[in-house]
Amino acid sequence: MDKPHFQSLREELDFTTIQIADFLTREVIDAFTRSIEELRTSGHAKGLPLGSIAPDFTLNDHAGKNITLSEEIVKGPVVLTFFRGSWCPYCNLEMQAYQKQIDTRYQ
Repeated sequence: MDKPHFQSLREELDFTTIQIADFLTREVIDAFTRSIEELRTSGHAKGLPLGSIAPDFTLNDHAGKNITLSEEIVKGPVVLTFFRGSWCPYCNLEMQAYQKQIDTRYQ
């Protein structure tokens, strides 16, 4: 099946979910479902309300370099996201959507 043109990230995520369901076992799909539900009910995935100020923090980036929010924000806008890894199709779709926004904004 050819990949259709999507108007939104939500449409692309939904399409990917359908495609993945075609080749994953029920056990794997159930594990994904449990993991998502645990994340939702834990409260850890809520993020900050719009307009909130994030507390300062230092974390390692993908290359192991320390990145401090307060140092990055003086350079310009910062987007914080949870990227599980390149193996995660949903994470990759999200990164592609961010890149499209950047490309559109800075053309």
